[in-house]
Amino acid sequence: MEQLTVKENIESLGFKKSFELIKNQLDDSKNILNTANLLRENKFVFTRTWDMEPCHTPYEVKPLNWLANPNGDDEWTFMLNRFGYLEYLVMASILTGDIKYIEHGKYLMLDWIVSHPEITLNNSTRTLDTAMRIDSWINAMVYLDRFKLLSVEDYKQIENSIINQIVYMKDNYIPKYTLSNWGSIQTAVIIRVIPMLSDFKRKEEIFNWAVEEFETQMKLQVYDNGLHWEQSIMYHAEVLHYSLKLVYMKSYPMSSNVKDIIYSMANALLYQMTPRGTIEAFGDSDISNVIPLLNLCAVTFKEERFKVNNCALSSIENLYEMNKAQIECYANLSSNLVNDFNFDGFDSGMFTSRSSWSDDANFTLFSNGTMGSGHAHADNNHLSIYYKGKGIIIDSGRYTYREDDPRRIYLKSSQAHSSVIVDKVAGSIPNSSWTYESYIKPIANRVKHKNRFHFYQGTTLSRAIPHFYTHTRKIIISDDGVWLVLDDIEAEGKHSLQTFFNIEPSVSVELTDQIVNLNNLKFISLDEELKLNDQIYSPLYNHIERNKQIELKSTFNNRSITSKLFMNKKFTYKQVDILRDNKEVIDNDFGMAIKIRINQEYSITFIIIHDELYNGRKNLVCEGVTFHAKALVIEEKKNNKEVYILST
Repeated sequence: MEQLTVKENIESLGFKKSFELIKNQLDDSKNILNTANLLRENKFVFTRTWDMEPCHTPYEVKPLNWLANPNGDDEWTFMLNRFGYLEYLVMASILTGDIKYIEHGKYLMLDWIVSHPEITLNNSTRTLDTAMRIDSWINAMVYLDRFKLLSVEDYKQIENSIINQIVYMKDNYIPKYTLSNWGSIQTAVIIRVIPMLSDFKRKEEIFNWAVEEFETQMKLQVYDNGLHWEQSIMYHAEVLHYSLKLVYMKSYPMSSNVKDIIYSMANALLYQMTPRGTIEAFGDSDISNVIPLLNLCAVTFKEERFKVNNCALSSIENLYEMNKAQIECYANLSSNLVNDFNFDGFDSGMFTSRSSWSDDANFTLFSNGTMGSGHAHADNNHLSIYYKGKGIIIDSGRYTYREDDPRRIYLKSSQAHSSVIVDKVAGSIPNSSWTYESYIKPIANRVKHKNRFHFYQGTTLSRAIPHFYTHTRKIIISDDGVWLVLDDIEAEGKHSLQTFFNIEPSVSVELTDQIVNLNNLKFISLDEELKLNDQIYSPLYNHIERNKQIELKSTFNNRSITSKLFMNKKFTYKQVDILRDNKEVIDNDFGMAIKIRINQEYSITFIIIHDELYNGRKNLVCEGVTFHAKALVIEEKKNNKEVYILST
């Protein structure tokens, strides 16, 4: 490890910053100054992209109290003590040339230190928040030094507090952190920061421990497909963000295996990006802009695939964290997105496909994985649909972690996702903010992509009610703008069935003759009663909106096979026959075929067979095409037919 003092290390980082470059490129200056002015009055808001529990409502803390809880949510106190808001005060001083903003940031840091002469466990010193606070302080100190606002005594006071906080983190580290984002964020910060500090008694011991633990964490926490096991894209992004800072540290020669894991996390995040440049509110996630984080991935790995647009860096998070060389590296990179539009995350059960990388693309998210951590929702066999770049069918979000708010339970439930419920009892039943009374069992997934067509199949087993039931969802997608969704439920006896799809609030919704118009898309239930419900949607923590929900109802005896279509409003459809041995029309209980007319010269026929042909002749014919498969598409252009087998 380097043996420079903390002052020398901070100065070295500061020399690599360009205030002029930041000022010239920084976007959203009005919001930055408004936020900084609130902060100077100790009116706190938490509005950064990756603030774990954002709050846009200003709350004044007067007198300053690091255990303040003005809205009754402990998460607010945790956010207060993470100090992420320092970047607004720093950037306001760079924009205006007025040091009053950054001086207030220094005042807040020193007040926290004076208020915590000893680090003991309470709501201002949780170990996760301690790591994030240290990282925030180090980032701010680079700018405080450049503004010549740190005396020798200030350096000594801040460094001593950071050392005490690092020792506190190590001494309060518990085994469950090895599998948690809590642990990987803590160890990543320790690895990054310890080499900057002056020598102290346990420096080498804690650094070596953090390196070993971090490498263990990355191997345990990240699936081979690059997704974090906790089944929340937001927490995946948090772990990635802190890990990226270690990739090329001179004092930590990261192994190629760990570097490959971090790269795979960046790649997985790329494929979770919707056409809006955001992630879906999957698990405990907010609708967050991922482009700045992907920009950091592009610079870190010098990889063109992560530069998702050719715009100059302008976001506060990029310009605050990056140095001049990194900004120049970004400018010299081309934007060269890969010619691959599908992510098949079999390890995690997360799958996405898109028609292109453009902002008006169609995008599909399908999920059927294991629970992961308490951040996971009851979202097995969930489907999200973006059409022409706009969210149409979405995940409903999280809103809060408070145990006393029933909306937390609802937003974790199956009903808040594209899911099914049998006899009004879901397969996964949340019973607190973090736990479940029961959780559905994913059995298998099948996925296939051919040309412009995609097939997803997920099967689950529910044990939440006196009788078991299985749910198999099959989806065939055309990049033209068609989604055929088939739900196959098997449960002995007579039952009721509800199926839900939650609509993005900005979508124009019209119900006419059992057809729901959703912007330029229409939804048709082929065999179930349909109604619209009023429901809630949370794009961000602490933010709630009203939205519409499609509810389908039916009853069945032993087995239910239901189908629904999402497709462009201009397209037409009809059900066509499937023949056995080119003679006998098969029953709908055995298979179905839907022909969608795109225009006068182009049509596609989706075919799904539900069961094995276990007696008699095995050859089937549809639209003049002989086949033996479980799912396929017949594409017809000017009387020329092409067949795509999607499942055998």
